[in-house]
Amino acid sequence: MDYRHEGDACQRRISLLGCDAMTSLISVLPYIEVALAVLLVAGILLQRRGAATGSAFGGGDGTIYGERRGAEKWLFTGTFVTALIFISVALIHLILG
Repeated sequence: MDYRHEGDACQRRISLLGCDAMTSLISVLPYIEVALAVLLVAGILLQRRGAATGSAFGGGDGTIYGERRGAEKWLFTGTFVTALIFISVALIHLILG
């Protein structure tokens, strides 16, 4: 539906925001999703898990994974929160758009 007009389409949508606010929110959501996707991919790629891929091809050194500490824990938590925000924004975009 097009929310730019004050006609029936905007009045049929029940929202807490006005039609102009809804239009601007819907137009900004894809950019927010792209930014979150880039942050999510970067967060996933920056995480290291020892020699997990090496051990998959026979190069395992018996490494036992311990507890995450410091920057690794912060990166893991940040990636998890970014994923939750990304899913929330995608659902909002699906419902409103």
